[in-house]
Amino acid sequence: MLLINIAVRLILYTDNIVVGYLYGAAAASIYYTTWIPATVGYNIINRLTDNAYPAINELYAKKDTAALKRAFLRLSRYTFLMVAPLVLGLLLFNRTVIEIWVGPQQYAGNMMTIALVIFVVLNTVGHVSNAFVIAIGQVGILSLLALVEGILNIGLSLWLGKLLGLPGVMFATVFANMITTSYLQWKGMKLNQIHICEYLCLTLKPIIIPVVASATITILAIYVLEPSGWLLFIAAAMTLVSIYFILAYFTGLDTEERNWLKKRV
Repeated sequence: MLLINIAVRLILYTDNIVVGYLYGAAAASIYYTTWIPATVGYNIINRLTDNAYPAINELYAKKDTAALKRAFLRLSRYTFLMVAPLVLGLLLFNRTVIEIWVGPQQYAGNMMTIALVIFVVLNTVGHVSNAFVIAIGQVGILSLLALVEGILNIGLSLWLGKLLGLPGVMFATVFANMITTSYLQWKGMKLNQIHICEYLCLTLKPIIIPVVASATITILAIYVLEPSGWLLFIAAAMTLVSIYFILAYFTGLDTEERNWLKKRV
């Protein structure tokens, strides 16, 4: 776990140092500002799995493999349900938010946003599998992979940063993270005896209709409203959120979950 914790810091907390080294403090502030909305979003989503850690540990201690499998699939489905609107929001509004918030000069470009979106998906999906791999205690290979990822991230950041500018540093993090995330996803599904077709059907299929419908209508809303201030931006963003979550309520949750949610509301 020490190696994993070192690796996490090499992966998540070195980009600004690399950008500052290559391009100076002003560039580091641009990178940081563009990075902030995605970071806040995926950290909120990851708290869902973090809060499930004690339950996952207890299920493993009881050797309740059926319940572990159900928990893995349910957490994965919930994660996709939450990460989908974040991805859409970043693609459609990241530039707008930053331009309204601190000005267009603080936006690192669309390529940076695309890299952030890929990293958000990798990070949140891998985070679910990570909880199950750690609960079972098979962290030997994971710790080495994470350390390799951290070192690789710094090397790629320096190289791609010089080659592609600020987006190159973020793409370096994406490429380095693919190794560990691929291993985590394979290991998590293997431990819970889940086939790829079952996984995709139960976790991704429920979000297809909400994603397509909300994205289409929101793009039309952006075209009509042309958000350049907070009020119009909020109106366009609420269009995305309301349509997505209304549809996701019916396609992404089963009857028991909908009843539970209605009682809590």
